[in-house]
Amino acid sequence: MNNRFFITLSLLVVLFSSVSAEIRHVPGEYLTIQAAINASQNGDEVVIADGIYSGPGNYNIDFFGRAITVRSESGDPNLCIIDVQGQYNGQFECGFRFQHGEGPSSILRDLTIKNGVADGP
Repeated sequence: MNNRFFITLSLLVVLFSSVSAEIRHVPGEYLTIQAAINASQNGDEVVIADGIYSGPGNYNIDFFGRAITVRSESGDPNLCIIDVQGQYNGQFECGFRFQHGEGPSSILRDLTIKNGVADGP
């Protein structure tokens, strides 16, 4: 009886965790990458359609410490581009900023970032 309880409980935990993860589409559901990240929770995915993304909300993008995946829809980084356009607003701008304790579960993949400046040494 005890084993049956733990098996049932384990299945419920797996089911609940897989149901709670959301896929957030840019630009289908959210106009900017940052808006999709702001709406996300740990475990979610932000999926970006192929295209060129620039302007506010599409550079200096911050994960805010969330354990999420941000990726291109096609998986081809040549087709999904973050163009910072050399923005300068008192400081040089970049594609993404990881500054709130992001770890190995904060994933960025299959994107090209161009015309920005890297922070750090």
